[in-house]
Amino acid sequence: MARLDDILQFSLEDIQRGVPVNQVVDALPEDAQELVPLIRLAALSRTVPHPQPRPQMANEQRERMLAAARARQLEMARPATPFFHWPSLSLGRGLVVGFSALVILALVAMGIGVYVNGPADAHSVRLTGVVGMVEVAPSANSEDWTFIKGDSVVQQGVRIRTYADSGLTLVYNDGSSTLLGPDSDLTLTSLDTGWGNTLKVQLTQSSGITSHQVVPLRGMGSYYLVDTPGGRVSVQGTAFDISIGNQGATQFSVAHGRVQITSGQSQVLLSSGQQTSGFPGASLATPTYTFRLQGPLMILSASLWEVNGVTFEMTPMTYVLGTLTTGDWISASGSIQPDGMWVADNALPTTDRRSLSSFTGVIEATSPIPGAWQVGSQKILVNQGTVISQGLQVGHAVKVSFYVLANGQGWMASAIQSMEDIQTLLPPTDTPSIIPSLTASAPASPLSPNTATSTTTSTSTTTSTPTTTLTPETTFSVAPLGVQPPANETSTYTNPCQDLSQEQQPDALTLAAKYNVSYQTIMGYYCQGFGFGEIDLAYSLSQSSGTPVDQLFAEKKSGKGWGTIRDEVTAKSKPVKPTKPGNQGKNGNNGSNNPGNSGSSNPGNSGNNNNKGN
Repeated sequence: MARLDDILQFSLEDIQRGVPVNQVVDALPEDAQELVPLIRLAALSRTVPHPQPRPQMANEQRERMLAAARARQLEMARPATPFFHWPSLSLGRGLVVGFSALVILALVAMGIGVYVNGPADAHSVRLTGVVGMVEVAPSANSEDWTFIKGDSVVQQGVRIRTYADSGLTLVYNDGSSTLLGPDSDLTLTSLDTGWGNTLKVQLTQSSGITSHQVVPLRGMGSYYLVDTPGGRVSVQGTAFDISIGNQGATQFSVAHGRVQITSGQSQVLLSSGQQTSGFPGASLATPTYTFRLQGPLMILSASLWEVNGVTFEMTPMTYVLGTLTTGDWISASGSIQPDGMWVADNALPTTDRRSLSSFTGVIEATSPIPGAWQVGSQKILVNQGTVISQGLQVGHAVKVSFYVLANGQGWMASAIQSMEDIQTLLPPTDTPSIIPSLTASAPASPLSPNTATSTTTSTSTTTSTPTTTLTPETTFSVAPLGVQPPANETSTYTNPCQDLSQEQQPDALTLAAKYNVSYQTIMGYYCQGFGFGEIDLAYSLSQSSGTPVDQLFAEKKSGKGWGTIRDEVTAKSKPVKPTKPGNQGKNGNNGSNNPGNSGSSNPGNSGNNNNKGN
């Protein structure tokens, strides 16, 4: 019996390594043929898809896993205490000197080779916080996968992949870490940790989500690189996330510090609160600031959704988890385009019933409190209840948490927080250093209609912009302000509203033909700050309700959400239900005054109906 158990175990290990089941069965001894059904059943079970959780449950568990892992990252990144302290010896001075000399000689004799080769774990990384199903293969091309269940140490070259509702954290010797989320695939291409906490890391991410906390790199030649289908990320100390979707579409976002991304001939420098996108074969998108909305969903049209009174656009590139309908609670995040339109990158179901609204941007103007600030292209109200970071002024990048006031009174900020104040392990890096010998060419993608080739350059000159004071009555232009790059960045983005003789916008041409209006009319609304999805919705509402388009846009400018506007104009346009003929006489009206009940005037009631209303 023990022998059969051993044969079965060896056979299952062969199947695990990829040996065909027929070959495993043919190799069985004659007296072990009774194992054939078990072996075939085991092989068949490997082809059965792994059970997947419901989309909503998967998203909730993913959020909990990511939050727990990030908390663990913060804890692990605290400076470690020295592992060795010289003892306090109550010995004579001569003896101490002699002992010290012996120790030094021993260290010299035993440690020269170690110093040259670096620490014993120079090429290894610790895997911790393992959740769910995580597999490791010894190399990028190997199919010899092994499941890991707890903390372990792996060497450079390994490939790691996670399943749904799974993840783990890679912790390097200097305290930096990489969080690997669900459905992700990452290869530790190279790793070298030298003395003095120097770090040389090169990762290759082919799918899924990763979150990186990189402490400021030390020593000459240190680097931290991540290769993706959409471009190469290079940092010297920052916190950033990478998300890879269908067909290699890649999102890069920075929580703190600065990140340089290179793809082919395009290069972008992202600052705190910014993101960009890349796609194989295309240039990197112009950097944008970001938003996040959480609350009940209102679907206005196929391309326009609304959460918490804020409208955003859905595109074919937007990742939607599960099937979402009006009334579902969702969490949506995305980018604020140069034309001021909010475009969703993803929309996920959530059971968290807190209404949350926030966005990032650069302060364009401030005012006394109470009053109004301008952050990016958005006017935001502030009062005594608004929590504001100290020292904020025009030109600072901030995160704004807000809520939409009733009756179209505007957006009220609950908090305006400097991106430098957001809790992180990393201070800002003024001048990112890129390793010139490590170049990559990988394409990126136009994920929005306004994407163009972007070139970002870094200079050592910064300018200080004086604070501008506004009164609460100040009105802001609704013309799109676009993304305002930091003082040391430039962008090649061209505003199509500056010259309508430029190449015509295809979306504007489509809408002009759809609603039989001129291209200039559509672009006129676009240049007032309305997205093409909003323009499409306004014309559709105008046709169905009879409300003039200009009136609908005026309602939107007043601060109302499109959902509210739609409900109001729909209610006004509903026809009054007519009273059925022949029923008005029931209240005792005289037949002569109510033709509906008159035998002579109402053929439908003629004959035996001799004015029963009297």
